Amino acid sequence: MIKGDRVSLRLLEKRDVGYLHAWLIDPDFIGPYEAPHHVTEQELEKTYLRLTDERWWFILKQSRTRVGFLTNRLREYGQEIKLYITPEERGNGYASEAVKLIVDHLFLNQAIQRVQAVTSIENTAMCRVLNKNRFISEGIIRRNRFHKGTWKNSSLYSLIRPEWNDPTRTPTRKYYTNEYPSGPWSRALHEKITGKPFDENEFRKTFEQA
Repeated sequence: MIKGDRVSLRLLEKRDVGYLHAWLIDPDFIGPYEAPHHVTEQELEKTYLRLTDERWWFILKQSRTRVGFLTNRLREYGQEIKLYITPEERGNGYASEAVKLIVDHLFLNQAIQRVQAVTSIENTAMCRVLNKNRFISEGIIRRNRFHKGTWKNSSLYSLIRPEWNDPTRTPTRKYYTNEYPSGPWSRALHEKITGKPFDENEFRKTFEQA
């Protein structure tokens, strides 16, 4: 579980596949920019069981209600993310925080240089979410998907490690690591800011009760 202030990310388990399947075949959940997934629940379960370089997450509110689905997939150059929010929960800021959580998790735990996302150029809401998380638009991927009888263009966004590692960036959730001493959540930076040694027990009481 990756905890944030308003949402958390929980890895899917086999028992969740049926719930996810109902979402992925629903046009309202997928939205107007891509087609629903034409897959049976059994096929989706087989895909889930074969996952190696990809992780599937539910986006949960504090009440543990599922409000979305997020994936991260390993690429040669880093990770690629994709997410959906349920129609009734769109516009509440959950997508923005979910992106922050997964980006921080990936950069903290993997030696990758970039996280990227590809979205429809018409999906202005997702473009705003990525811009809010300091992703940079790298340009247009021309005619890369076929939808509603027409070839469509997509926008490519990325965040690279030096930009994420900017110490002026405000983290979503303060958990600290020794892996990247100059990173925004490093224990060395915590000690520099507070002027006292990092205390694991005190930190847990302060930040991990939510």
